[in-house]
Amino acid sequence: MENKLENTSETTKEFTYQFLERITDDFSKERIVGRGGFGIVYKGVLDNGEHVAVKKLIYQPGLGDDQFKNELVNLIGVQHQNIVQLIGYCYETRKKLFPYNGNFVFAECVERALCLEYLQGGSLDDHLSDEPCSLEWSITYGIVKGICEGLKHLHTGSTNPIYHLDLKPANILLDEDMIPKIGDFGLSRLLVSTQTCVTQTFIGTRGYMPPEYIDKQEITPKFDVFSLGVIILQIMAGRSGHSESAHIPSGEFIEFVHENWRKRLQATMSADISQEVKICIEIALKCVESDRLKRPTINQIVDELDKIDNAKSSSTGQVTGSRKKRDFNKLYKSSDSTVGFNDDEPITIAPPNSVQLVMKNNKEAPLEENDQKVMLELTGDDSSVDRPGLDLVAVLDVSGSMTGHKIQEMKTAMQFVVRKLCPIDRLSIVIFNSDATRMCPLRRVTKASHGELQEMVDSLMARGGTNMEAGLKTGMKVLTDRKVSDGRVVGIMLLSDGQQNSRTDAARVPVGNVPVYTFSFGKDADSYLLNTVAAKSMGGMFSFARDGDGVTIAFSQCLAGLLTVAAQDLYLTVTASRVGDESTTIKKITTGSYLQTQHSDDPGSMTIAFGHLYNKEVRKVIVYLSLPAVESERSADILKVTYSYNRSSGREFVAPPATLTVLRTGVAVPEVAGPVEVRAEEFRLQAAEMIKEARMLADAMKLVDARYKLMVALDLVADQSNPLLPAELQELLHLMDSQELYHGHGRAYALASETSHDRQRFAARGGDAGTIRIFATPRMDKYLKQAKMFQSDPASPVTSADDDVKEEIALTINLRLCSHCNEEEMRRLSLDTES
Repeated sequence: MENKLENTSETTKEFTYQFLERITDDFSKERIVGRGGFGIVYKGVLDNGEHVAVKKLIYQPGLGDDQFKNELVNLIGVQHQNIVQLIGYCYETRKKLFPYNGNFVFAECVERALCLEYLQGGSLDDHLSDEPCSLEWSITYGIVKGICEGLKHLHTGSTNPIYHLDLKPANILLDEDMIPKIGDFGLSRLLVSTQTCVTQTFIGTRGYMPPEYIDKQEITPKFDVFSLGVIILQIMAGRSGHSESAHIPSGEFIEFVHENWRKRLQATMSADISQEVKICIEIALKCVESDRLKRPTINQIVDELDKIDNAKSSSTGQVTGSRKKRDFNKLYKSSDSTVGFNDDEPITIAPPNSVQLVMKNNKEAPLEENDQKVMLELTGDDSSVDRPGLDLVAVLDVSGSMTGHKIQEMKTAMQFVVRKLCPIDRLSIVIFNSDATRMCPLRRVTKASHGELQEMVDSLMARGGTNMEAGLKTGMKVLTDRKVSDGRVVGIMLLSDGQQNSRTDAARVPVGNVPVYTFSFGKDADSYLLNTVAAKSMGGMFSFARDGDGVTIAFSQCLAGLLTVAAQDLYLTVTASRVGDESTTIKKITTGSYLQTQHSDDPGSMTIAFGHLYNKEVRKVIVYLSLPAVESERSADILKVTYSYNRSSGREFVAPPATLTVLRTGVAVPEVAGPVEVRAEEFRLQAAEMIKEARMLADAMKLVDARYKLMVALDLVADQSNPLLPAELQELLHLMDSQELYHGHGRAYALASETSHDRQRFAARGGDAGTIRIFATPRMDKYLKQAKMFQSDPASPVTSADDDVKEEIALTINLRLCSHCNEEEMRRLSLDTES
């Protein structure tokens, strides 16, 4: 077996002992990074420079080979962000020369090793001292919660519970973001097969063992709960926390520890943090009860901590339940596929960029009851440096109708995609005709893989039917089965030129939070179906590519966005302000097709889910408010706004709430419709609604009525400064001149316009991609030029996304230098004037 990390059997990765020797320098002492209860841990360095942890197991009485091999099958399935990930194993019998009675004899030697993810943050033990944990409280609480979540998964995440039996700070590892991960647990479960059992062999670590085990060698789930309590006490009160708690009444101990935290945090210790500190101490004391029946279960502990999070969420307007780490695995638990796609190549994780919020409204409002409009603008940062890596699955139609120039156009478009991607990105190619085939796993796009991926694209052949459902399902499975997913941007690009097979329906494939970008290729494609698939996904887009002039350009525009994601899982929460009996009311929010949710515990609070936001991309939301009457002039709060998005490793950035105020005045306030930007956005929304109505009329064979609707929209936006919207309406008018034009290109064009306005994101609409640039970002404009050049000459060079970033950085530096020079010249001239 060739030993590379990406090589797998159906469910496991297997390594030879020789391979592990090579990546650990023959298990040299210099590579030792830790010692566990069952072996020594070495740092392994793969050929691509990535690190793994190799745990070479030592002999343990009673640990049989059959048990070891059977258990590994179960351990491979343990996947949780708070548990060290098992990558693979080595089980190998070798002949080894041993001295025996003055001679040398060959004897069989069984080598067993585990290969695990390598964590750079050290262990929790490194951060403990005689004083309470010195980390910030938010990090400290995150560590406590993370350990509990990981232990809950071990105890309840599978049919057969896994008991750790040696939970201690040295076995809690931390990643670079201080996310805790439970390690050194894998073999403990081999010793436990029932809910309660008695062992003959003494296991675990003194100080973390419960009384029932020390006295009677009894093992229950409460063994780990006791150890957890000791760890939390050490975090909250220092290494001697557990022993101190045993000699002080619980109430006094809680107050003593709480006071220490209050002194340390001083002004930053809010009422919420104060309560969190107390609850953590109380949980720890319950966990170390000498009577195991009085200890809580791990489910009860996590439920208690969830109450803290829910309380925080309510006070800040967050909706945490829908914003947790995406669980792709749940989407396909009932899949009938027996082949797992968990052979994605390993990748490092980079953080996303930031988002800016601007609020626009009238600054004054009358004293009497009145209506107000507020426009909120969320804009992605203008830099794509340190962008998160992309996991892209291209799902491509290779049915019989794709023969000739069509498949060649698709190949050219895919060659452009391959050349733009970088080593932090991964690409998988799925093809479908009568069935679906995954041509490659998620491959890192390196210099070495470029050639292989391009050859794979060149080998595509058109034949058979159009089972779009199988293609999309296979593409989703590539993502659901990934081993590395935290902090990664995901996307599926689905292209088809025909009608799907009978008795199949791609629209019924569950896609969860994965954005699906669909491309209708040519006049015979099922535009309605492809638009429906995109609309069902979080932030997905429908685009239209005409025969002979559009696939490379359409792909380039989609890729330009995915390679410049400023924020993932972006949420905006707006809350009507309340002061005493006076309450602002939210009447309506314009969000296009983005999901908005009213909070069940606060009807005056709404959250909008936007998905990805690209660099320099803008989301505009108009909030329509009703303000209550007030008796006197004053500055009044009318709206609270916050937003959040995901960082790497599943962490969130939550912006502090911003409060919008207006001056309630008795002076007559002119009746204006709001700031000019708000009125312009309202006109766009009205025109977009008319495009949808015109398309529905055209579908009903009422082209005259459809054209009239578009002319009304043209009159509405005639005075707008942006010429793109009138140009779009003019093109739609042309495409509705006849039924032939409409069915050939008009319907797909209209659907692409609708999805573009609904999502406030650029969508290719056919031949006018270079002129109708509504919602296009600077990177999209750049890629448009590159795609046109590549489409005309596929042999021409294409800069990678990394090269694009370098160009942007160089331009920024030059602009700053010019600005600095201008400032210096102005200063020099001013001095000359003064003299």
